[in-house]
Amino acid sequence: MLPEGAAAAWDSTILAYTACWYLRAHEPRAFLYPAGSSTLGYAWPAALGAAAALPGVPVLAIVGDGGFQYGIAELATARQHALDVTLVVIDDGGYGILREYQGEAGFAHTGVDLVHPDFAALFDAYEIPVRRSERGRLRDDLAWALEQRGPSAVVLEDVLRMPVPSALADL
Repeated sequence: MLPEGAAAAWDSTILAYTACWYLRAHEPRAFLYPAGSSTLGYAWPAALGAAAALPGVPVLAIVGDGGFQYGIAELATARQHALDVTLVVIDDGGYGILREYQGEAGFAHTGVDLVHPDFAALFDAYEIPVRRSERGRLRDDLAWALEQRGPSAVVLEDVLRMPVPSALADL
């Protein structure tokens, strides 16, 4: 959905792991991802930096609810400086990939379920346009958010699962 020339910053979240396989970056330094370090909280501040450095270029940040909490205060920065950046928060109630790993290993879920704010209400408090989304509407809601001037957000309340690449499915 991103137009050519856009930049996308990705946090450590299941959707980002999938994007590493499938997203085509059309420009150098347009796929902002902490490869190797798996740094939680990276994408939102990275997207703000890209939006400040590249005025007029669409910028998207994809974050999980856990990682986003590292940079919630930067909502004020985005709003105060009217940065053209779209934020998608995947709200699965915690650290989804770790929850998935624990379940697959037969362990109880420990330290992976988080208490957090109502993200849509938080965006409203900062006067940042927001939509609550779901799988069937995500494309339309993301298109709407990318058309907004200044910061905008989409909150996807869903539990995503790590896909198995087709090359590994037969193993």
